Amino acid sequence: MCPDKLSTYRPLLFSLIVILCIVTSTCGCISNNDFRTDNYFPDNTSVQSDTGAVSSAEDASTEIKLPEIIPAEISGDHYDDRTFSVKFEKSEYELVLPVNLSVYYGAKNADKAITPGTLWNETDKVSAYYRSFFEGEPIDTFYDDILKKIRHIKIAEGFSDEEYLEFMVTFVQQIPYDPDAGHPRFPVEVVYDMEGDCDEKSMLLIGMLAREDYDTALIIFPEYRHATAGIRIITAGDTFFRQFKSEDGRKYVFIESTALSFIGQYPEYYEDAYAVVVPVGDGKNSFERYNYISYITESLNKITDRIIFLDSELDRLYSEIKELESDLNTKTYESRHDWEMDYLDYKALVDQYYEYEDILNRNIEVYNYIIEHPYDVEGVRRYIYNSKVNDIEY
Repeated sequence: MCPDKLSTYRPLLFSLIVILCIVTSTCGCISNNDFRTDNYFPDNTSVQSDTGAVSSAEDASTEIKLPEIIPAEISGDHYDDRTFSVKFEKSEYELVLPVNLSVYYGAKNADKAITPGTLWNETDKVSAYYRSFFEGEPIDTFYDDILKKIRHIKIAEGFSDEEYLEFMVTFVQQIPYDPDAGHPRFPVEVVYDMEGDCDEKSMLLIGMLAREDYDTALIIFPEYRHATAGIRIITAGDTFFRQFKSEDGRKYVFIESTALSFIGQYPEYYEDAYAVVVPVGDGKNSFERYNYISYITESLNKITDRIIFLDSELDRLYSEIKELESDLNTKTYESRHDWEMDYLDYKALVDQYYEYEDILNRNIEVYNYIIEHPYDVEGVRRYIYNSKVNDIEY
């Protein structure tokens, strides 16, 4: 009997395609242009290619104006809690973070616009501007308050250093994305408002990691109006994924902050995109578990290629099966032997079809698990290994 292709693997493949589109669109951060360089970095002065010259500015020498929090006077309770639900590994955590309202309203009322005419390649000015969102006594107070709560979960759960790092990353990634943000908000505003866009959420994460002695950076992509966090890695050689280099030679991996994804995972178009790397802090810690991420992302690429190939093969087999099925039912054969030979070919194609379909469905199942569990690095690595999909021959 000819397999009913549309009722078997097609719905699963459609699910795969939908998930793939969601992941590579970076949750609208690029397409919605939320990284508003036109608001605080003029478009005609903001982009520099790796080899091309930077556009001119009206006054490139203008001294940069830095945002500053001046704590507001508050009557009554100085703190207000914000509660976040954080999926991590096999559990879901309730994270209650206290927000100092004096710091929050001071941040909310601060002038956050950068000096007009600032160029992207004026690294000192760009770095000073963004560093102002992390530095100062009011900001230290905010981070001290929230990190006490987050460290309590680390201790209570017995997280390793790598798990603690991944917990902080996934917490920020799960804060709702705000497509309508204007000038960057301070990290205290992101926590109190319980939302943020790409640079805002990245700065919140970077501030946390820097205070936990990680060497971090803000990675800005002027062409795509997007920003991400970066964390330093130290490798013995080259990696298959891009390492974003600061002017002093330090290497950082990409951390998408707007949606759940693995550390180091990025859409293809960032592979060669011009990036401005703004180091924040000189921490001694670096990301060590990139070998796990490499295994996951390499497996994901192989599984994706395998799914595309198997889908094409099933199309081909289906056509051949239908053609033989028609011959067996309508063709006039010269002998019984000729009919039996076509039937054997037909049966072999059907068997091969079901074998490929089974392999395809198993790969789709693993693909979806990888995509749906970016908050569980160790669990995903183990799931891929135990599935044996990379060992299947066909």
